[in-house]
Amino acid sequence: CGEVLADDCGALLDCNGNGRCQSGKCWCDLGWSGSHCDAAGACPNNCSSHGSCKWGSCWCDKYFTGDDCSQEDGDVPGSTAGVSTSNSIMIACGATAAGAFAGVLWKLLLEQRKRQKLLEFLKQAEGEEYGGGASYAGL
Repeated sequence: CGEVLADDCGALLDCNGNGRCQSGKCWCDLGWSGSHCDAAGACPNNCSSHGSCKWGSCWCDKYFTGDDCSQEDGDVPGSTAGVSTSNSIMIACGATAAGAFAGVLWKLLLEQRKRQKLLEFLKQAEGEEYGGGASYAGL
């Protein structure tokens, strides 16, 4: 292999990163032109600094829309995608209520288990010499 020299594609043979070099000629990506793919297609209002200009059109960032990405799309930044703020509040309230219910249920089951263990202990102790007078009828 010999040394690759620069040709019509530019010094790095990369068409400025906006195309591909084939047979000594730059084949530009959509939205780019020029012999070295160095001329970008213009986008309206430079995409209002809320998007990227590709192929002569704005590709808007999240939460922005419009031909020049100047309009907010109504979603709240930081919210769960696809869920409105009011629905997020309802989900949070539902999760809190479910957590509270689970806590109460766990507490009731724990108390029942404690009572069962105490009852087993008293039944076992009734037959032993130290627990002969114990009564568990009221439990």
